[in-house]
Amino acid sequence: MPRLIHYLMRQKLIVSLLVILVFLGGFISLTHTNRETIPEVALDMVSITTIYPGASPSDAEELISIPIEKKLRKVNGIDKVRAYNVENVSVMVVYIEDSVRDKRKAVQDIKDAVEQVDNLPSKAQKPLVKEITTDTTELISVAFTGKTADVPYSRLREFANKSEDFFYDIDGVAEVEKFGYYDREYLVEVDPDKLDQYRIGMNTLIQTLQMRNIDFPGGALRAGQKEFVLRTKGQFRNADEIRNTVIMGNDTGNVTRIGDLAKVTDTYEEADTYRRFNGKPAVVFKLWKKKTADQIELSSRVTKALSGYSVAGYDDVDVTLFSSQSETTDRRIKSVLHEAVVGFIVLGIFMLLLIGRHMSALVLAGIPVSFMVTFIAMQYLGITFNIISLFGMIMVMG
Repeated sequence: MPRLIHYLMRQKLIVSLLVILVFLGGFISLTHTNRETIPEVALDMVSITTIYPGASPSDAEELISIPIEKKLRKVNGIDKVRAYNVENVSVMVVYIEDSVRDKRKAVQDIKDAVEQVDNLPSKAQKPLVKEITTDTTELISVAFTGKTADVPYSRLREFANKSEDFFYDIDGVAEVEKFGYYDREYLVEVDPDKLDQYRIGMNTLIQTLQMRNIDFPGGALRAGQKEFVLRTKGQFRNADEIRNTVIMGNDTGNVTRIGDLAKVTDTYEEADTYRRFNGKPAVVFKLWKKKTADQIELSSRVTKALSGYSVAGYDDVDVTLFSSQSETTDRRIKSVLHEAVVGFIVLGIFMLLLIGRHMSALVLAGIPVSFMVTFIAMQYLGITFNIISLFGMIMVMG
């Protein structure tokens, strides 16, 4: 090592070229490293969510949580399991032991164990197993509101529905989370007097709706050298189709339709919570970014894309961006960088007073070089600029 140092001291040109290369590589890495508020964190937890319509908390525990817990006992590396049972939903959180080296295998073993549960109720949906991580980060929120107070909710929802793919088409957007976006429903209000008049039971009307509102594949049909794919498409598309659905008929051509017995309304599910923006009813989209996207740059692209965005026929709907997390990220990074500059200046003053002008200049000149090497390593290892990494660099500089 001493020989190498003495050799480099004599080869000033080589050292100068190396320093220039380090600065170029560091600068390129600096411009290509993503920025975000906090880094990705593996929480060593796995959530298991199972929806069971109509189930009480005790039913969800007995019929969903307990069978899954029995299968999870066979999995190695589990620290503890917490189950939260509420109406219609069973949520379980599995904690993985810190000593487990291969976390991915542990997560996969948990998924395989849940797949082996074969005694869940038939009406229960398939359990959703998901590792709890921070690989997606909140980016920005979008509010759809009416320009006037008399704009109906259906207009807001239709506009938002047409806009969902627009946001997904922006490179870097991982998920569009919707709030105040209620599912469409057809409300059938039956008149009891009409049921008595036509002598039709409620179960008959319900079965008619169930048998008519279906959409499923029927297999393949061969006709000579040709093959046709059969599919039954009978799901209701509007309220008129429901009204005109035949319940029963006779040989003379007289039929009884659902519209004769009930009032059918095209509406939306009943809201549990109401979303408002600036005092107006609203549909809100929360955009989440991918891990590989730069938070500040992506937010700028979303803002630019939305500035000229419109949907024909919806001039009565406003689109507003709010709660941009990139502003917080940018402000925090600038604050940390400001503190770094102040710390560098204070460090230079102290070194100048303690070790002299020439030695302090040499040491201070080496600090930017070491930071450029750090930027290259961060780019190679996939580390982003965030308050944690920047604080670490400031600590090292001190």
